[in-house]
Amino acid sequence: MLDFNKTAPVLIDLQKGILEMPTAPHTTETVVSNAKELVELFRKENGFITFVRVKFHDGKDKLAPNAMKQLPAKKCHQNLLILQTS
Repeated sequence: MLDFNKTAPVLIDLQKGILEMPTAPHTTETVVSNAKELVELFRKENGFITFVRVKFHDGKDKLAPNAMKQLPAKKCHQNLLILQTS
C-alpha cells in the first residue's frame, strides 16, 4: 500500500516534443496512459505530484539515456516499482 504522504510520482519531460521521439520499450500511448493513471490516483488521494521539464542550455549537457537497458533491481528502491507491465 502506498503512503501518499511519503510518496510522490516524478513525471519527467512528458511534453509533445519528447513524446514524439521513440519511447521503446513502451509505446507513447502506454507512457501517457500510465502517467495519467498515476496523476489521477495521486490527485484523488491529495498526494504530491512532481512535474519536471528538462531544458538544455547548449546541448553539451544533454543526456543519452538507454531505455532498453534494464537497471539492476538491487539498486532500485522498492517503492519505485509501483507500476508493472503485463
